[in-house]
Amino acid sequence: MQANRGSEPQSPEPLTVAVNAAPGVFGSVAISFSHLKMMARWKPILAQVASDALETCFGRDECPAAEAPIQRAVMATETTPDLVSKLQLINTAVNRAIGYQSDHVLYGVTDYWAKPSETLIRGKGDCEDFAILKMAALHEAGIPIDSMSIVVLRDRRGGFFHAVLAVSTTRGDFILDILNSRVRLDRSYPDYQPLYSIAGGRAWIHGYPNGSKLASNAPMTIDVAPGTGPAGSLPAKFLAATDSGTGTD
Repeated sequence: MQANRGSEPQSPEPLTVAVNAAPGVFGSVAISFSHLKMMARWKPILAQVASDALETCFGRDECPAAEAPIQRAVMATETTPDLVSKLQLINTAVNRAIGYQSDHVLYGVTDYWAKPSETLIRGKGDCEDFAILKMAALHEAGIPIDSMSIVVLRDRRGGFFHAVLAVSTTRGDFILDILNSRVRLDRSYPDYQPLYSIAGGRAWIHGYPNGSKLASNAPMTIDVAPGTGPAGSLPAKFLAATDSGTGTD
């Protein structure tokens, strides 16, 4: 007797990247915002990310020391079967290759978003520089730019501003974070309150439903400097990644 095909267990759909970045990261409501001041600085960064400027360094004497291990991670993604492991490879490589340093020390200003090449040359950067470099590496590894977003947020528990890379998938948004060596879904970060995000050439500000109204974050929060916070909270906070391994939560 033939088995009833209708009763056969269905294989789960494979995890893949979403066509576009999901704007409602961390359970927020996203509002398209075309006047974000950061977009002027973002355009040349996006152009470099899209150009696949992270060229293989092997054999080039002028190659920044930080670039080779990141390139090896990019190359390793070619034989890595699942998406989360690919994200993990890049997250770990960048977190290990780049040292944390504030924009004030590196560039003499409170907030400066560096191109991937600038971060690689210095071998240092702050949280949004890590996120941008991870975006560039993942794009070279085949992840579409429009599926990734830079999310600027406030850690409500720690009381500091931060930035992460979110990769939208068919299972939700995975977060690549300097503070966590493990790639996890956004629901694993209940204290992260997104303020604004950028994906491709678009920007959003974020808020939360409050009854019948939207309790949006105040417009002034879009000018925050990621990597800043109360005295004593940084940079030690950014130097301690306590978890390891992979997981889909």
